Amino acid sequence: RNVRLLQGEVYVETAEDPNSSYRTFILTTEHGTVTALGTKFSTRIIHDRSCVNVYQDAVEVRPIDGYGDKVVVNKGEAVKFTAALFQQKMLFDASTLGWTTGTLVVDKMRLSEFIDELSRYKTGVMRCDPRIADLEISGAFPVNNIDGALRSISKTLPVRVESYTRYVTMLKPA
Repeated sequence: RNVRLLQGEVYVETAEDPNSSYRTFILTTEHGTVTALGTKFSTRIIHDRSCVNVYQDAVEVRPIDGYGDKVVVNKGEAVKFTAALFQQKMLFDASTLGWTTGTLVVDKMRLSEFIDELSRYKTGVMRCDPRIADLEISGAFPVNNIDGALRSISKTLPVRVESYTRYVTMLKPA
């Protein structure tokens, strides 16, 4: 059982398998492999690295060029890795799983990062003016109503939303 993630993010739930040597579940990205150890986890490709968050039990992560190096990532931990190396494991907020139910949950996130996240759910280009990029945003936003989320932002932060076509949206200072 092998799944290849080419882009984006995937959430995986596997059950513990008594024949694990025969039916191992492996998720492969361009950076390496994530082997499920009876678990719930997500894997996301972010530019030049992959990121794994573990919600239950554990996974084993191996970079493709890691020369046999591996790390076990346990519940509540995350790790980012490239084809050759790992970053140090870190704890993560379980609200990162909100996207699986259609909600993007953020807490004190930079506005530019939030717009990057939100743009994953909208066709076209969304950008944030550098003058407002460092504003912080918190809340829960529906990913199936991006226009509503943008209206909410413009009511709570000193920003205005400009849409040039349905494919180009810019956030600028109010």
